[in-house]
Amino acid sequence: FKKPGLQNSLWSGDTVTTTTKSEGQTILDGVRLTTQVMIQPDVFNNFVEVHGNNLRGSGMLARFLVAVPSSTQGFRQSWEEFSNWCAYEGFCSRVDFLMRETMRRFEAGENKKSDITFSPEAADYWKMIHNEIESNLAFGGRFELAPEHGGRISENIARLAAIFSFFENGSTEVRIPEVMSALHIVFA
Repeated sequence: FKKPGLQNSLWSGDTVTTTTKSEGQTILDGVRLTTQVMIQPDVFNNFVEVHGNNLRGSGMLARFLVAVPSSTQGFRQSWEEFSNWCAYEGFCSRVDFLMRETMRRFEAGENKKSDITFSPEAADYWKMIHNEIESNLAFGGRFELAPEHGGRISENIARLAAIFSFFENGSTEVRIPEVMSALHIVFA
């Protein structure tokens, strides 16, 4: 997190050139950065307290979806009765398949990326969401005091919807249900 501008560029898919003594110059073109950080609230709060101005000012913090789930301590009972193992095993199986397929394609030199598109209905729905969010950036709006965050919400919704579409259906076309699911998560 020491170079938020570089990370922002990678998040946006911009071409980035890096230079190191050992590797020389490297050009990263057409790559996207996705980061998942799982951290305890106190550690996160301390980090933001120290680096918050830089993270906010650079727009990096606005690219994160922060989730603070309720604690389940005191409510976790026997794992033998855990009813969602099928869903968990299905999730792990899908992740394993996608990772292996990615490696197969990489090793075979099949590096062409697929374009993600929105169905016309999903595109209209997403535009409506985007416009509503944008209007809430104005004075008196929900995101008036956090415009850097509000300005990235619709993009985060689109990214999540694309991930859901591909992960669940293997599809590069995003439909309304995926946009609705992403909207629910972003505003949960």
